[in-house]
Amino acid sequence: NAQQRTMQSRAYFGLARIAVLQRETEAALELFQRALEYNPDPSTKAWSLIYLGRLADVEGDAQKSAAYFEAALQVNGLTKAAKTAAEKG
Repeated sequence: NAQQRTMQSRAYFGLARIAVLQRETEAALELFQRALEYNPDPSTKAWSLIYLGRLADVEGDAQKSAAYFEAALQVNGLTKAAKTAAEKG
């Protein structure tokens, strides 16, 4: 059901953040993408896109990075903190 998928999305997001902290970029990219596939709540969706944008920026892909940040800004229910992070991206 939708609630279970949202919980799975949050779990993938949490695992992705751990991967970022451990500097496991490939794993983080895959896990953030998975988080987006599982009916994420607005916060999880926006922050997954922001992290994907940051990772693309680190890899030197400015165009891809900008697209992720723009997508984050389009999320309905975007929090002020997420909006600020996406705009700074």
